[in-house]
Amino acid sequence: MADAIQWVAGRDGEIPSDALLVGTEGDGNLYVGRAKHEGDVIPGKIHTGHKVCYVAWGGAEHAIPEYEALVVPAGVTVDWVAQSGGTVPDNAVAGGEQEDGTKLYVGRADHEGSITPGKIHPGHGVLYVAYGGEEHPHQDYEVLVASS
Repeated sequence: MADAIQWVAGRDGEIPSDALLVGTEGDGNLYVGRAKHEGDVIPGKIHTGHKVCYVAWGGAEHAIPEYEALVVPAGVTVDWVAQSGGTVPDNAVAGGEQEDGTKLYVGRADHEGSITPGKIHPGHGVLYVAYGGEEHPHQDYEVLVASS
């Protein structure tokens, strides 16, 4: 059922009405998004106040003005499940992949007092979030799962 999740193209802070809201940070809301960077499609956070999708890559935070927002279609239920060490359940939502085909999953963690979405890289054993210009790893996180 995780493959029933939809991604809708947007740019410059546009958010579909049924996009998945995760939390707030400073002057904006945070939604699950993904963007292309260096040949990868990377799950990250769309920050409405900054009008970009931030992705974590190569130790840094990258602001991408063109992105896709995650939307949950009718009949699909999503939830956040506690995990750690790069593990993801079978119904985890894949949010992207690296150029070599490695799947990246949608996750979130509390970072600096804000629930922040990012990418789970199972091979690295962590969730990475983009914040303050840097890429921050979290060993403990929640993974987005979907069911009908």
